[in-house]
Amino acid sequence: MKSNFFKYIFIVFFIGIMIFAIYKIRTEEETKNQTQSQTVENEQEHVREINLGIAEYDTLNPIVSNNKNVQDIQKVMYEPLINLTTDYKVETCLAVECAKQNANTYILKLREGVKFADGTSFTATDVKFTMDLLKQGQSIYSYNVEGVENVEIVDDHTLTVTLANEIPFFEYNLTFPIVEAANYSNEAIPGGTGKFKILNLRRK
Repeated sequence: MKSNFFKYIFIVFFIGIMIFAIYKIRTEEETKNQTQSQTVENEQEHVREINLGIAEYDTLNPIVSNNKNVQDIQKVMYEPLINLTTDYKVETCLAVECAKQNANTYILKLREGVKFADGTSFTATDVKFTMDLLKQGQSIYSYNVEGVENVEIVDDHTLTVTLANEIPFFEYNLTFPIVEAANYSNEAIPGGTGKFKILNLRRK
């Protein structure tokens, strides 16, 4: 009898230890998950607003700016048709496809569902508008389109680009920022499709 009694006590003690261990593990996992969730929320909160400083600038409008120092700021406000990776490989951005039809002709397929900062939909009109403006002006990006002879809109998300002469690896030229055509003004900062927009511009 005494042997059985101690056996029962041992079993109850063992079960108690197991229950406590399981409870402890679950509590630690819940605490860890809550900490990770809080960290993610804090990180998301932090990237909602950024402050950028620059020594001097002429304008933040990429179409009329000739100041290379503002390009880093423009990159968070505007997106190009094509991105270049750190090892200089082509990566799609606003354009999902750049298909060469012949020596002088390219078909551009654009990303759908993209919005500008004011909620306006991004379309082929904005691409043609940007390229035409760059050809007319003296922007630091004008060189990218100087070989373009004609830009024709096929539909809302397709364009045909015709070059005056064959340009090897022309897609590498499509790295200029695209601006919103609606309500564009040289004197204002045009809308972009980037993750950030200007809320406050202070000069010191």
